[in-house]
Amino acid sequence: MIGATASQTFGTYAQTFEKAMEGFNNLTDSEKINRKPERVRIKTVQQGGTLSSVLKYYKTPDKRLEELAILNGMQLTDRVEKGMLIKTIGE
Repeated sequence: MIGATASQTFGTYAQTFEKAMEGFNNLTDSEKINRKPERVRIKTVQQGGTLSSVLKYYKTPDKRLEELAILNGMQLTDRVEKGMLIKTIGE
């Protein structure tokens, strides 16, 4: 974690930064510890359509469509054209 401020005011915020960074409990949940990272992949759009339809083409689950729209800085209803690059999660 990083605490950022101007060098002149660092002393004012140093204690706040330390409390925030040292205030976490140890992680002991094996499900979270053993979780594999997801990879962001760059895909070239093969056929134009809405971002939603293109993400579904790349097998994005419905429950993650909004998340991927945010990742791409778009709305699900935005048009994407053949040849554009988009970010997906997974293979």
